[in-house]
Amino acid sequence: MTIDLENTGLMRLERGAMQNWSDVARMGAPASAAVREVVANLVDAGDRVLVVGPTALDLVTELADLAGALTVLTRSIPDGATYAEALVDRPTAQVVCGDILNVEQKLGEYDVVLVLDDLARVPSLEDVTPTWTAVFEAVVACVAPGGRLALAVENELGLHRITSLRSRYTQNDDAAWDVLATFDASRPRHRDALDAALATTELREVSVADLLPTWDEHTLLAWNTMSIDDEGRTLLDALTLASPALRRIGADPTRVTRAAVLGGRLAQMPSGWFVVAGRPVAASGELEVLASTLDGGVIRFECAAGTIRQGDRQIAIAARARPFAEEALDACASGDASRLRTLLARWVGWARGQAREGRLDAEVGDLRFDNLLVALARDDDHAFTTVAPAPASSRLDDALWAAVVDFVAVIRARGSLHLWPAATDDRTMAATIGAMAGLAAPDDLDALLAQRASMLDLPAHDVSGLLAVIERLEEKNKALASRANWFESRLNLRERELRSRAQRQSAELALARQQQEALRKSAEDLRRSMTYRLGNVAMGPLKQAKRRFLD
Repeated sequence: MTIDLENTGLMRLERGAMQNWSDVARMGAPASAAVREVVANLVDAGDRVLVVGPTALDLVTELADLAGALTVLTRSIPDGATYAEALVDRPTAQVVCGDILNVEQKLGEYDVVLVLDDLARVPSLEDVTPTWTAVFEAVVACVAPGGRLALAVENELGLHRITSLRSRYTQNDDAAWDVLATFDASRPRHRDALDAALATTELREVSVADLLPTWDEHTLLAWNTMSIDDEGRTLLDALTLASPALRRIGADPTRVTRAAVLGGRLAQMPSGWFVVAGRPVAASGELEVLASTLDGGVIRFECAAGTIRQGDRQIAIAARARPFAEEALDACASGDASRLRTLLARWVGWARGQAREGRLDAEVGDLRFDNLLVALARDDDHAFTTVAPAPASSRLDDALWAAVVDFVAVIRARGSLHLWPAATDDRTMAATIGAMAGLAAPDDLDALLAQRASMLDLPAHDVSGLLAVIERLEEKNKALASRANWFESRLNLRERELRSRAQRQSAELALARQQQEALRKSAEDLRRSMTYRLGNVAMGPLKQAKRRFLD
């Protein structure tokens, strides 16, 4: 993008604006459906809204249509130009490029302040990096009395740091070793520290949600996890393992996340916290979870006194219930075909028991393995529990095969070990699983697979995959180095042979020159001798007489 700094239009340049830097291009701007739901409930029509830091472009344009006045603050000139271009037809919007701590023209106070990414991406990198507390205080100062604040804070000790595909501190850019994100003692690294920082402000009605499962894609917002009970923990574990984010980041992150689930430590290791102030968003003391769905929707779960509700629907979770997908994946990974066949038979039997005239109600219509909890100790209609409802009622066979195809996609996305040869394609795997469940393959199985593939971004890489690639490249480099050494040794040998031959030929040439010089000197000596000269004198008349005689 070509940026005319002399004619920036809606964009105002301030101190600290970074011309050759883009936060959105480098790391994107997380904005899951659950986060958007909270933001939509915070902003009222006509509000003065300040958006700070990297934010999804479509969310910014939606806020511009709703707010009475919108200001977007970013440290990046390229990002600011992108926002300004998108807001060009909205006269009540403006974009400010600069450092929040060093702007010459003060930002003022706003009804709503949104910081949907960590504060580490707010201050300019072209000045001394401020502390987290300094940036936090500058952001809070922009909230008008009685105003609202939404602030995302990354947890440096969160589960996502253990499962990260790449380290942000090994990149070759200015933010690779950001003091604000690493060595700053004022930065909150646990919930108590965050609560202490919030207590120093005059913000009212403050509530904090845990962000799960990853920082780059926190599809879950869980409120009041400090008082979570067994049913709530089971629900949170199931929603986390079924998160769309874990279908895109590979095998190792999913396994470590599952280890946290099995250890009962998920609530203590969120990827971050989402602070909302100025408006209540969850009932005090009760677990509430906002979950993003695969189709971009949001489902709210409320847990109180051991009862879980989703809208008008009550969810009864049996004791020792586990995600059905994990049971099926375990059976596949252990090579236990008999166990998988038993699980599938129980699943199909339960689903047929829920159907009425071959159709499933929306409440139990989503039969995906990730959406089911199973209590293996029970053998009745309550052995299975659907976590989230389907969008609408559906045919039983369609729901069953959609779940089978989805399970194949989960196996692929997580890189899970399974029962079939590595060369098995998706269609064969789905047909085999369906046969194990006693289902006849539908005519539109290929269409189901294609539709499911279009909804799923398979991971381009994961930790184990990257290590395998590195090992293969190292082996190839060793082979190439060995071949290069062989060629070098052959070249050295040939060079020595040619050098020896050249030296030998040089010596022979020098000897020939010496012999030629010796012969020349001998001829000169002969010409100077008395005998040669007397012979020439005597032979001269004879030669003349001979010529006359011949003539």
